[in-house]
Amino acid sequence: MRYPLISRLFLFVILPLVIVVIWFGFSVLRSLPSYSSEYTVPFIDQPIEIHRDAYGVPKIIAKTDQDLFFAMGFVQAQDRLWQMEVNRRLGEGRLAEVLGASSVSTDISMRTYGLALAAEQAYISLASETKAVLQAYSDGVNAWVEQADKLPPEFSLFSLQPEPWRPVDSVLVGKMLALRLAFGIQQESDRQLAAAVLSPAQFANLYPGVVLETLPTEQIELISSQLNLGNAELSRDFGIGITGVGSNAWVVSGKHTDTGRPILAGDPHLAVPIPSYWYQAELNGPVLKAKGVTVPGLPVIVFGHNEFISWNGTNFSADAYDYVIEQIDPSRQNQYKTAQGWKSLQTRQETIHVRTAFPGRLRPPARPIMITVTSTENGPLIGYQNGDTSAMALKWTALQPEDQTMTALLQLNYASDWHSFRAALSLMVAPTINFLYADQLGNIGYAAAGHIPIRRNSTGILPTPQHKFAWTGMIPWEEMPQQFNPASGYIVNANQNNIPADYPYYVSYDWLDPARANRIEQLLQHYIDSGNKLTLDSMRKIQLDQLDMVAPRLIKRWCTDPEVEKKYTSLCSWDGNMQTDPAAAALYQLTLRHLTRTLFSSTFATINDRRLQQRWVGPRSFEDLPTRQQFKAALDQPELWCEPKPVGCRAETLVALGSATAELTRLQGSNSKDWAWHNLAPRIYENFLFSQSNASRSLFERKVPGVGSYDTVNVGGYRYDPLLGYQQFFGASYRQVIVSEAHGFSYHAVNSTGQSGHPFSSHYADQLSAFTAGQLIPPTDATRHLTLLRPHL
Repeated sequence: MRYPLISRLFLFVILPLVIVVIWFGFSVLRSLPSYSSEYTVPFIDQPIEIHRDAYGVPKIIAKTDQDLFFAMGFVQAQDRLWQMEVNRRLGEGRLAEVLGASSVSTDISMRTYGLALAAEQAYISLASETKAVLQAYSDGVNAWVEQADKLPPEFSLFSLQPEPWRPVDSVLVGKMLALRLAFGIQQESDRQLAAAVLSPAQFANLYPGVVLETLPTEQIELISSQLNLGNAELSRDFGIGITGVGSNAWVVSGKHTDTGRPILAGDPHLAVPIPSYWYQAELNGPVLKAKGVTVPGLPVIVFGHNEFISWNGTNFSADAYDYVIEQIDPSRQNQYKTAQGWKSLQTRQETIHVRTAFPGRLRPPARPIMITVTSTENGPLIGYQNGDTSAMALKWTALQPEDQTMTALLQLNYASDWHSFRAALSLMVAPTINFLYADQLGNIGYAAAGHIPIRRNSTGILPTPQHKFAWTGMIPWEEMPQQFNPASGYIVNANQNNIPADYPYYVSYDWLDPARANRIEQLLQHYIDSGNKLTLDSMRKIQLDQLDMVAPRLIKRWCTDPEVEKKYTSLCSWDGNMQTDPAAAALYQLTLRHLTRTLFSSTFATINDRRLQQRWVGPRSFEDLPTRQQFKAALDQPELWCEPKPVGCRAETLVALGSATAELTRLQGSNSKDWAWHNLAPRIYENFLFSQSNASRSLFERKVPGVGSYDTVNVGGYRYDPLLGYQQFFGASYRQVIVSEAHGFSYHAVNSTGQSGHPFSSHYADQLSAFTAGQLIPPTDATRHLTLLRPHL
C-alpha cells in the first residue's frame, strides 16, 4: 500500500530539514577551533607551545617574549574572534555595516565620541617597544584567521570576513574599556537634566554641595535634548554608561594571614554578558611570566601576577570628563567663542554604511548615511546641529592625543617591585583605576592611576559655560593617592571615597556608597579581632557576602511609623542579609522600587522631554534612578517630596509596601515564605546577538539565581521590564584570589561564564556553575590539549 502524502511530506519537508540540520551541525563543528593541532605560522622565531587545561585556559610557553604576544593574539582569536570584531566595530562606529539600521544611532554616538580617531593619535605617540608588542599580537590574530578552516558561526550568519587586526585596534579596545568605566559622563548630564525640573531645595537635597549655574532656558532644553544621544542603546546592548560600575578589591599583609604572606582578592563589577568581558591566560617566556585576565583584543595581563608582584583593581570614580557649553555664532561661518576670540568649528565628514534589511536580495540597497561631526578645542559637540547657538563639547582625558596607557599596561606586566609598579602606572591616562598591590617581599600597597584634570573656576560637576572653564593641567603623579604597608595590615577599595579631607585637588562627586567597602573591612576586622588568621577560603567567603548595610538604614525610616512596624514585623527586624532571609530581601527590593516611583514620579511627571521622564521613572531604567544615598537623603527631608500631614512619607511608604506585597503575591504566591529575591530576579547572561530573538534566547543565553543588591559585596544590579520582569544584568564579572607563597604566587580564579565565545563550544559556559556556587578554580599544570605553533622554514 502506498501513502503519497507521507512520501511527499518526507521528500519535501523532513528530508530537507534533516539535510539542513546535518549541514548546520557539520558547519558548526568545522568552526570550532582545534586545541590539539599543529600549525605552521609566519612571524615567529621558534616553536611555541600552547597548553590548555580542562577549562580551555591557555598557558603559552615561548622562547621569546615577542612570540608570547603573537600566541596571545592567536589564542584570543581562536576563542573570542566575534567578540573582538563587535568591540572593534562598536568603537569605530561601524556596527550598522553588519547589523543594519538598528545600530545607526549607536554608530552616530561612537563616531561623535571619536574614540577611533583618538586611538590612532595615541598609537602614533607610543614607544617603539609597545608598537612591536601590538604588532606581534596583531600578527597572531591574523595568523589564526588565515589558518581557520571556518570562522565562528556569526561570521557565516552575516557573510562577513573580518578585516585584518591592526595594532591600533588594540589601542581602541583600551579606549572602549575607558568608556565602559566612565559612568560619570552620564552622571554629569543627569545632574543638569535634574536641575531643569527640581526646585532649588530638592536639587540641594539630592545633590548637596553642587552649585547650580544660571543657564538660559534654551540651553537647558538643549542639554535635555542632546546629551543622551544614543546612550540608551549603548547602555542596554553594551553595558556602557550604567550606574554603579565598579569592583571590590582588597589586600591583606602577612601578619593577618595563615601563611604569613600577603593575600590579594578582587572581583570587577560590570554588566554580565556571555561571553565574559574577561579572558584568562598564562604567559611563560624567557623574561615575562604572568598569569591572570585580560580583555579580548589586548596582548597583556590586566589583573593578575608575575613572578614578583600581584595586582588587582577597581574603577577609580575620578571626574576625568567635562561638558563645556560653547557659544556658537552661525552667522559668522559657524564660529564659536573662546578666550582668545572667535574660532571656526572643526568638522569632519563621516559615512555610515548600512546593511540592507533581510531579505537583502528583495530590497533596494540601504543608502549610506552622511553625518558631520563637529568639534571645538575642548572636544566633540554632542548632538550639535547646524544653526544651534549653543552646544555641548565633551572634554575627556581618553580623547587626549598622547595617551601612553598601552605602554603602562605593558610595563605593569614586567614590574618587579613597588617602585617599578608605580613607574608603570605613572604612564596611565584613561581609564582611572585603583590598583592594589602585593609582592614577594611581603609588601602591600595601593596606587591610583590615570589622568585627573585640575580645573580653573569650576569643578566640572555640571556642564560649565566656556568662559568659566579651563583645564590647567593634571594632578601631579607624585600627589596621586597611594598607600604602602599601612599599620592596619590591609587595604580595601570598593569605589568609595578614599580621598583625605585635606586633599588639595577635586577628584570626583560620583563616589559609590561606602557600604561594600565598610562591609569588607568589617569582615576582615572580625577575623583579626577574633584571633583567626585570614585564609584563601576566608577571602572567597567575603567575596560571596550578601549583607546589605544600606537596607537597615532605609527600613528604619519606614518602620518609624507604628502601622508599618506592626504590619511588616519581619521586614522591620531584618538585618539586611539577602541570603538568610530571601523573603525580606524581595519585599525590600520591590518596596524600594515602588517607593522611588511614588516619591519622584509626581516631580518628574511635569517634564516635557519624555525621554528624560523615561530615564528617571521609566520601567526600563531603574539602574539609573537616584542612588541609595539620594533616596536616604530624600527620606531625611520628607517635606520636599511627600505630603507633610500627618507624618512625612507615611502615606507613600504604606502605598509602596502594599504595592510590593501585592506584586509578590501575584508573582510568587500568597505565602510569604515562598518569596525569594534570587528567584524573582534571576541573573541573565545575555548573548549580544542571539538574545535579541525570542527563538534563540533560551539556547544562547544563560540564567541562574540572582544574588544580593547594588550595596552587597556580592553585588547584584537589576532592571525591570513589564514583559520580562526583574532581571539581574550587572554584578561580579570575574573573581580572583592570589596568595603569595615562598616560591611565587598561587592563583585561584573563576570567570563568570567561560573562555570561549563560540556558542557551541564546551567552554562557552563551563565555569558558570562554579562561579554561581561561589567556587574558585585552583591552579593546575594538567594539560588537556596541546597546540604547537611552528615557524615557517
